[in-house]
Amino acid sequence: MEGNSAEPASVVENPSGTTAVAGTSTRATNLSRDDFKTDSSDSEAYSGDSDFGDDIHDDKNKNNDQQPTVEQAVVRATSQPLINARTTLKNCHRFRKPEVESTLHLTLVNPKPYQTTLKPLFELADVAEQYRKMEKDMMELYNSITPDPILHPHQIRKGHYAVLIDCMNTLNRIRFLREPRNESVRIELIDYYCKMDVDVNSQFLQLDERFTTLPPRVTAIQMEGMSKYVQHEIFKQFSSHENQNFLFEGILTAEVQTSGKVVIWSDMFPQDQFPYGINQFITQVFIDELQEPKLPQLGEKMNDAFVVHATSSEVSLQIQSIAGDHFQEIFNSISNEDITKVTGAVRLTTNQALNQKYFVTHEVYGEYFRATILSRIGKDKVRVRYIDYGDEGTANVKDMARCSDVHPLLELFPPQCIKARLQNVENLDAKAYFDKYHRKDQPYSVQVVKNAFENSLAEVVLWLKEEAKSLNEKIVEDKFGTPINPSYKPGTVLAHSDLCRNRFTLHMVLDKGVRLISGLPLDVNVSYHRSIETMCFISLFSQQQAFREFEEQIKEDYELTWSVNESIYKAAWVKGSPMLCYSLELKKVARAMLITNIHDFHGVGEDGLTIAIQTGWLVYLIDHGILEIVQHSQFRLMMPNFMSVPVFGIRARFNGFDTQEKILQWATSWGSRTKRFNVLVQSASQDELGEIARVVLRKEDE
Repeated sequence: MEGNSAEPASVVENPSGTTAVAGTSTRATNLSRDDFKTDSSDSEAYSGDSDFGDDIHDDKNKNNDQQPTVEQAVVRATSQPLINARTTLKNCHRFRKPEVESTLHLTLVNPKPYQTTLKPLFELADVAEQYRKMEKDMMELYNSITPDPILHPHQIRKGHYAVLIDCMNTLNRIRFLREPRNESVRIELIDYYCKMDVDVNSQFLQLDERFTTLPPRVTAIQMEGMSKYVQHEIFKQFSSHENQNFLFEGILTAEVQTSGKVVIWSDMFPQDQFPYGINQFITQVFIDELQEPKLPQLGEKMNDAFVVHATSSEVSLQIQSIAGDHFQEIFNSISNEDITKVTGAVRLTTNQALNQKYFVTHEVYGEYFRATILSRIGKDKVRVRYIDYGDEGTANVKDMARCSDVHPLLELFPPQCIKARLQNVENLDAKAYFDKYHRKDQPYSVQVVKNAFENSLAEVVLWLKEEAKSLNEKIVEDKFGTPINPSYKPGTVLAHSDLCRNRFTLHMVLDKGVRLISGLPLDVNVSYHRSIETMCFISLFSQQQAFREFEEQIKEDYELTWSVNESIYKAAWVKGSPMLCYSLELKKVARAMLITNIHDFHGVGEDGLTIAIQTGWLVYLIDHGILEIVQHSQFRLMMPNFMSVPVFGIRARFNGFDTQEKILQWATSWGSRTKRFNVLVQSASQDELGEIARVVLRKEDE
């Protein structure tokens, strides 16, 4: 601006990580991130009934209620003192709470580049042009004033209004929120719903009364259900004008809900296709992306888990999460009357109806819970699972209500409880546990020590905060449950427990799940390896193709890069642990069970003891019947889905070939490594390496 020696304000990054606007003096100040909370509740600028204070109205009366011309404003700006501190921008019609179900037309305001926003900024579309005109008039007026009506630091007073020239050389109406301190002053950008600290030497100008007639530009409107999401990066992508995923284009239509917050529609999200508008779309994206609620990763701990239900074999956990908080916010806003007025409309005539979510009255508690239908009981009743609680009950169809009829978003949320097993606890006395340990508002820390797989639940350990002993241990000590392993110590449970506690299926499974029984004829391939001494190895001829396909799958899994610290797992391997390995004997990847660790000896240490370094393991290749030493570098962890597949072959004792010498002579006569035979099963037994069959050759193969 002409005739002004001060530089425009600029943005300064302070050591505390907050943003400040600075002018000629760019002093960094120690500011708290709390200073940037955008909260209208404690701002005097957003309270009151009339537009302005008494002093301004007195001035208007003296001028016959006429707005000053630009020329008059220039004179006043250079001759009048600051606007009186008692003069405040009051809540006028823009900030009064709109009536429920009223419709508003909004646009999303693009915040200042240096502004930290805690929520999307909306303005009323029908008056947006007035603010653009005000900004234009402010620039014209202040560019025409000589000298500039500059405010100096000693003139700044809490509650006074002024104009700030920011680092973009734009003019902003502001209010001083406190007296200057430590070379900074806290201000409010009243048209951008933002509080911040700026350098006390920033370029401030007196606010002329010409620009005090419009209330704050940005409304106090909030989107229904979005308060948990607005600080998440996903939401910021949707609300950023510069992002290609921007959703709030053009003039938006908003409807005020009972909470006073709004649901928003646009041309992209019309009401006939999106009953809950952009709010619905964003909620669905968050549910899909966050996949909440969910247990922590294997071996990791998570706080704020609540036990809401328990049986003798499992517990139901609710885990605090962003999406879960959103669900709870909606659920708590619904009254019994909201539900009962839409009951009686359920018709169980299609499979889709059976898969929907409903509100039903809990048999025990008499309150409404979300539920899914498990089965029908006659024409008028159904058996249901209370999906946010974990137990089951029955309900009358006439008393049920579709969740989507009560609130459009309630159908979207997945079940809010997760079933799990308490590790090392069986036969849990649920009533005794709840009587002694359960508190409704008492969260636990939860650690997953075994992942869920197929039909088996995840196993968890629970801790009360600040307590060293786990709930699992306390339950066993109090005899509220039976320990599976009396010497169990949860402190020794690491992420490898998922590996060590899963076991191979070490018996052969025939067609339709049949096990080996006496008198059963089999068409098998027979092989022999010296490591299993007086036994051969048999595999079903009919499973050859399936075995080749399985080998391809484990080969692909073996070649995946490890995403864990190998040393942790090596230290934790124990006899019986299932692994993948590369077999030098077979020249391919195979499933292996650890048998004995192998050490190499490297001299004598200072204490006179021999130094032994573990270098590998003796393993049993369960699908090939071979014992082999495998080096550490050749092992890989195995996914649980490969552990559950039954072995493709077992060891077998053949009548008439009961010594290694006889077996070698017989195998040499085959002319190949394997040969096909028809055998008859006489008996089956099992040892630590798996199933063993005693068989005889059918007459045609003798």
